[in-house]
Amino acid sequence: MVDTINDHFTANPESKTLVVRVPISANSKAISEAIKTIQNKNKDKTIYLFAADEAENKVAHGCHVSEVSNEVPFHSFPFLSKP
Repeated sequence: MVDTINDHFTANPESKTLVVRVPISANSKAISEAIKTIQNKNKDKTIYLFAADEAENKVAHGCHVSEVSNEVPFHSFPFLSKP
């Protein structure tokens, strides 16, 4: 999961955010560990991770909002128009 995050930010160095469904079952501990890694190594990045286990109807999710992102006004309209 950390590889997915790192791959995104390596391929998109200007990107400050990532919202992604990670390829694991609904495991909140794994998501928490990935978020801790980002908090420590990529403090300027904002991430929202979620994982779903469709067989068990479970979803796990977590987020980290960077200090920089916390200071910038957020508008959801651009995201609402995407499929």
